[in-house]
Amino acid sequence: MTAKSSFLKSKILLSTIAFSTIATIFPTAAQAEDAREHVSTNIAGAWVFETGSYNQGRCNLTGRMTIMATPQPNAYTCEFTTYERCPGQYGEVEQTCSLLIDGDEAAFVSQIENIVKQTPQPYGYAPDDWRLTIKSNDEMVGTLESASRAYVLFKRDSAPIS
Repeated sequence: MTAKSSFLKSKILLSTIAFSTIATIFPTAAQAEDAREHVSTNIAGAWVFETGSYNQGRCNLTGRMTIMATPQPNAYTCEFTTYERCPGQYGEVEQTCSLLIDGDEAAFVSQIENIVKQTPQPYGYAPDDWRLTIKSNDEMVGTLESASRAYVLFKRDSAPIS
């Protein structure tokens, strides 16, 4: 073996080792995408929300929600109070819900626990279900899906609960 061929083999070996090291340090695009998909957002904690207007622009809904983690991955329970304001009507309703997370999408199914107040007289109420996109640990946006549909914005009311 000549000195020149020995030098080339050493150079090839060093290049191979360097490439292998870089490949293990820097993930491929597919590996990076897999890692992003497995990063979980912690939505447990206190939230406030407000809808856009509905019922021909006459009504809106605000409220407070507490979301709690369950032992099942991507499953949560929650409890919340809504405050509905329409011309000549006001309602306050306590509800519970369960929700499932799929990627950055959250689907809430709710159940009325107590109609605290409705004025000037009882007018009925449908559970408030939600279809949200998780934007961050501090913000979710989507749709109220109930007797009416409306855009909704959820904002973190406190630090996440671990």
